[in-house]
Amino acid sequence: MDSGKVLLIINPVAGHRAARRALYPLVQRLCEGGQMATVYATSAPGQARSVAEARGGDFARVICCGGDGTLNEVLDGLLRAGVRVPVGYVPTGTTNDLAHALRLPTKLSRAMELAVTGPVRDHDVGLLCEKQLFDYVASFGAFVQTAYATPQRLKNALGRTAYFVCGLPEVFALRPRRLTLVADGQRLEGDFYFGSISNSTRIAGLIDLDRAGVVFDDGKLEVLLIRRPPTPRALRDLARGRFDERYFVFLHAREVEMRFTVPTEWTADGERAGLLTQVCARCLPRAVQLVAPAR
Repeated sequence: MDSGKVLLIINPVAGHRAARRALYPLVQRLCEGGQMATVYATSAPGQARSVAEARGGDFARVICCGGDGTLNEVLDGLLRAGVRVPVGYVPTGTTNDLAHALRLPTKLSRAMELAVTGPVRDHDVGLLCEKQLFDYVASFGAFVQTAYATPQRLKNALGRTAYFVCGLPEVFALRPRRLTLVADGQRLEGDFYFGSISNSTRIAGLIDLDRAGVVFDDGKLEVLLIRRPPTPRALRDLARGRFDERYFVFLHAREVEMRFTVPTEWTADGERAGLLTQVCARCLPRAVQLVAPAR
């Protein structure tokens, strides 16, 4: 394999269409460094996955320019192909939760430089129901439908605000879900408005777990369940790594199983994962390589 070959996969409609503006500067930066770029612009869901699976093994590095969903497809494609190659991420989506968690630069030029030359770090990912990869979160409950139901044109126009606009009807229709949880042998039951299984310090642009002991390559996923809508103070405490048990359940686990009394809508990295009554998830330790600064 030629160490100078880079596969650049871009989603030109993600976020505020920033990937289009980034394309030429990114290709120019690669060429100046003596690297040869092969560019693929997606035009439909699933294409990033297909390209990564079919071609990823031919390159020394893959750079994804898009949102969290595009990155999910790229990593999923590489895993399906059994290819272990560093993936740089230039976040141009709407919320960019994983980029925030990895502390990637928010300025486009700096993010591009890091994707091209930055250090490579192992990263855990999750597998939902033995078939769907999630590189930062799978979730149910409040706002999960908003992530995949919000029109792209509205996200481009309003950014993160679009999620709040489209999510308002969900707030008034919130109903808790009865479930039984088993996480590494630990069992509990209860009614919950929201639940997530993640490997990230930020979820849905709203939940901050930066001080919750999240480690991206420890072989464990984080489980968060919300018993009832939390107060502003409880949310502030959550961001500080303190979990009020009246509102939250939080734990680390290698394997997780949830059983619901009624079918419940799930998403994986913001994409629809199905209407499920039984959910299992497990961590794939250090399954992918991401280009990211040291934490």
